[in-house]
Amino acid sequence: MSDLTITRLQSAQPARHYGTYPLSSTPLRSTLRQFLRAYLTRPALLELTPHQRADIGVSLHAAVTEAARLPWNANPGPNRRSTGGVIAAIQRALERSRTRHLISRLDARELSDIGVSPSEAQAEATKSLWRV
Repeated sequence: MSDLTITRLQSAQPARHYGTYPLSSTPLRSTLRQFLRAYLTRPALLELTPHQRADIGVSLHAAVTEAARLPWNANPGPNRRSTGGVIAAIQRALERSRTRHLISRLDARELSDIGVSPSEAQAEATKSLWRV
């Protein structure tokens, strides 16, 4: 279990209101809701069509990796700044380049759907390959 989850579970002390425990005000309810959501949605990623995965920006490899994670594993992945080495850095740079190219191809309606202005998209699309 991640340290954050353990800390949340240890600090979740029920409120004392005449012997009742109002779960709506505790971090425990939020943590349990997150576990349930992960338990239900992660396997559903494998059932998505390639078009649906492309719409949400998830590759097949990422969907399989996410579906294999346990529900209480709330961390999205390893700390990318401290792991990976040169090859991982090159792969991340190429992925940034690919997504920036895709952003440059979106029209104004599609940009407004994702909440990005055309000037913001242009600024992101013109960034260098190595800039984060």
